[in-house]
Amino acid sequence: MKKKILRVAALLLTVIATNLFAQVDYSKPKEVAQAFLDLCLAGKLFEACKLYGTEGCSDQMEILVKKLVTNDVSLVNDKCQYIVDSCMIDQKKNTAKCYYMKSCKDAKMSKKGFLTVKKIEDEWRVEYLWKRDKYI
Repeated sequence: MKKKILRVAALLLTVIATNLFAQVDYSKPKEVAQAFLDLCLAGKLFEACKLYGTEGCSDQMEILVKKLVTNDVSLVNDKCQYIVDSCMIDQKKNTAKCYYMKSCKDAKMSKKGFLTVKKIEDEWRVEYLWKRDKYI
């Protein structure tokens, strides 16, 4: 009985810790964009869409995954990191462009890019579109 209680308690703590880690302030587009990119680098593309993406994100991410698999590219990238520099919010305050820098340890290159972030029901969400964003 004690073992069962300990297992349940451990499971509950794991779930709570995971939720605390995954939560960001959805009222801040920069935080949402950073969390989205961090999960993408970890290979958790569909989780990134579920937590931080707009409707349809998973469908678009499926295209990316198929392209990566076809080209034999790993879904997990532990040699690179994304840093979201800034977000520029439009005049209507419902769309933002969040600019990031991707830098990699093994290559002396960096790539600049941006994500489009949309405000939906008072929460900022990443709008990932394969045709526009390609290999974020």
